[in-house]
Amino acid sequence: MTLAKKLGVFLFIVAIMVSSVALAALKLPEEIEAEFTQYPGSKVTNSTAAGSMFMASLDCGTDSVDEVFDYYKARIMENDWTIEFESKSENNYSIKVNKESLEGSVIVFSDGEATVVNLAIAVEE
Repeated sequence: MTLAKKLGVFLFIVAIMVSSVALAALKLPEEIEAEFTQYPGSKVTNSTAAGSMFMASLDCGTDSVDEVFDYYKARIMENDWTIEFESKSENNYSIKVNKESLEGSVIVFSDGEATVVNLAIAVEE
């Protein structure tokens, strides 16, 4: 194997290792965890902070959309959020909320294999 091929293989392996470490380290942004908490047994698949907006996606496995939505609606009520909008369909629930200088949303849906949650909190400035 040429040096160029060896270097390419080495860089590929390093990229996979870095990706694996990054995926293993994903967690909810503190701003979301403080208000909504992570669904029990779920895995964070995406976590983003952009300025005053914090977003995360969770894989909740085979738990039903109803069960996951009920969990988050209870967190919303416990933490004194005001519900601005709520929508339910067969496999897709969404809710928009606000509290003091915060706006948030919870979207729960089934992708056919798992129940997924998208959480977002924005700090109004």
